[in-house]
Amino acid sequence: MQPSSIEEILSPESPNLYFFFGGIASGIVMPPFEFYQSSKITNDSKIFFRDLSQTWYQNGLPELSYSLYAIHDYIQKKILERNPDNIYFIGNSMGDYATILFSALVGKGTAIAFTPQTFISPYLRFKYHDHRWKDKIIHTYKTSFLKRKSWDLKKLLHKKKAQQKIHIFVSIFEFSQGGHGVVKYLKELGKLPEIMSGNYIHDNSF
Repeated sequence: MQPSSIEEILSPESPNLYFFFGGIASGIVMPPFEFYQSSKITNDSKIFFRDLSQTWYQNGLPELSYSLYAIHDYIQKKILERNPDNIYFIGNSMGDYATILFSALVGKGTAIAFTPQTFISPYLRFKYHDHRWKDKIIHTYKTSFLKRKSWDLKKLLHKKKAQQKIHIFVSIFEFSQGGHGVVKYLKELGKLPEIMSGNYIHDNSF
């Protein structure tokens, strides 16, 4: 049985609403509960998205529609229903792409991205010699070419004139899992609660 693309964990008393986006192979580096617990957000409202088609969320989700704008509409609906004090978009890798993408489309909240990609367009991948995930990228092109798509986040942010906060965390060290290891590293340092609250201030301590 195929796992669901959307999982809601909602708390009536929570002033915060988190939207999590899974990355390559649909994960967020560590098991969701471990991530929530380390971030001290186990009692907050959370909605977790998995792009099982692995196409950078360009083809929507089966439970909604095969359009990325169906995800946008779903997020807008949940925000109106919950009316939270604070909204956060979280992801890593492919999920980071979605984090920045949907926060820009919604135009509110705080995006928190770990080692994000910011483009998947053929021109930019060629220009910057980005040859990662070739098969998945080609599949994304084939399935979303004729749809309303977003292959360049910089272009989208300029178009939307986005004013919301976007916090980006990248690794400048070598980890056993490459750049994606920055999330686990921040967990070990105990930085995730501050980061997840959107109030992180860089203190040069790592």
